[in-house]
Amino acid sequence: MSDLKLQERRSMQLPITEAACLHPDQVLEQLGSSPAGLTNQEAAARLTQLGPDAVRTHRANGWAVLGWLFANSAPNEGPENPPNHA
Repeated sequence: MSDLKLQERRSMQLPITEAACLHPDQVLEQLGSSPAGLTNQEAAARLTQLGPDAVRTHRANGWAVLGWLFANSAPNEGPENPPNHA
């Protein structure tokens, strides 16, 4: 990625901590947008200049997640937590 693209991308970013302190109109202004969103022309230009608007994802082990869900889905019964049968 060129330095220019990196600088442009950074100028379009607004940390959530800053955005939370601003009026919504100020946030839109800093991001170069409006309540109606971007025009098709502006969206196409940003896509060309900055690339797709993608959220970084984390990598998770599916088996580990499934194991955690299984282990935490059943009620926890034992000597300290006897079943509560009404």
